[in-house]
Amino acid sequence: MSQQPPPMSSVIDIPLAPAPEAQPVQPLRDPRAHAPGATRTRTEAAQAALRSPFIPLLLAGLALLGWLAFQAQQQMAERQNLQTAYASQQQTVDNAGKLRASLDVLAADTQRLADGGNANARALVDELKKRGVTINSTNTPAAAAAAVR
Repeated sequence: MSQQPPPMSSVIDIPLAPAPEAQPVQPLRDPRAHAPGATRTRTEAAQAALRSPFIPLLLAGLALLGWLAFQAQQQMAERQNLQTAYASQQQTVDNAGKLRASLDVLAADTQRLADGGNANARALVDELKKRGVTINSTNTPAAAAAAVR
């Protein structure tokens, strides 16, 4: 019998050595087990550690808490902006109410003049009626003047 030479690498002429055999897995003693023969292999211990739901649940809980805190902060900032906008418009609303009251007084006076026989006032009241403006002449000038102030 002749002995065959070991196979050679194609890049370098070094004989290829066979792969070393895998060493047997050492059993680990499970510290939680009270039975004297309870052991687990290292791979089983690693898989058990990987399957623990604590880390994913912790991360999900922290992400949820962070998202809720961010949303609460955004809501508070938006509320503050709305309150500021409302306060800045309040003066405009008050001024518009005063202007409307003064225009109502003016229209009521014009209606009284038209009822009294003034031709120009009558033409103005008729033109306002054509445009859909209703004049409420029941307002007394004293009540309307009090509304202006």
